[in-house]
Amino acid sequence: MPTKLPPSRIDTCELPKRGPRGLNLQLLARVIVGSAEGPGLYADEFLRWADILAGLRREEVMVLGVIQRLTSAEPSLVAETAPLTKFWQGCWLALHNEYGMESGEASAHAAALVRTGLVMPVANDFFSGLAFIGTQRLAELNAILAIEGVLRRAQSNTGL
Repeated sequence: MPTKLPPSRIDTCELPKRGPRGLNLQLLARVIVGSAEGPGLYADEFLRWADILAGLRREEVMVLGVIQRLTSAEPSLVAETAPLTKFWQGCWLALHNEYGMESGEASAHAAALVRTGLVMPVANDFFSGLAFIGTQRLAELNAILAIEGVLRRAQSNTGL
């Protein structure tokens, strides 16, 4: 029979290291650390992030990480037609190249992320189709943590 730790002692070995829950806990831990390094985090803000991050599936974290990274990239100096559509095409191309995710799958996961308020659907015009971009809430999260950094650490630790 395994020894149960006393309730007063919380050890990180008790946290799941595999699967989506372990990844979600790592994201939440990064929110705590990132906010401690910055101006701080009020309880209501932490609960808001906990509610958002706790329900994410691994594939949604991948999509969110790529959107976060490409949103932070330097904008093109060349005037583009349909820049929002081109942004989303860049995202799903990165998802395909880095994670083997097909465009329809990437769009489905991005659409699921709309529920979090971190991503929103947009269209340049009637003919360009639907694209997904990060919201102001994602920019707030970006100030606290780099999602792909947490994902890379989780993958290297567990082989996800």
